[in-house]
Amino acid sequence: DGRLRLSGQLSLADAPEWLGRRWRSEAHTVAGHVIRALKRLPQQGERLNIGEVDVEIERLEGRVPATLIVTPIAHPEDDRG
Repeated sequence: DGRLRLSGQLSLADAPEWLGRRWRSEAHTVAGHVIRALKRLPQQGERLNIGEVDVEIERLEGRVPATLIVTPIAHPEDDRG
């Protein structure tokens, strides 16, 4: 269904392989980027959209996102081959 489970510790440099797009940030990890986007620590189950990617905080370790469910938003032109 297009959803992916990502580790919060995934390097932001490696994220485009999974997301199909690059997130530009000073953060080094996916979790760090989510925290920067929110400008606060997230809560488990919280949802947000970052750069055409729907993000759900699946699980926290302490107060940091450990796993996230992400769904890149497809555009009709993405399906043209």
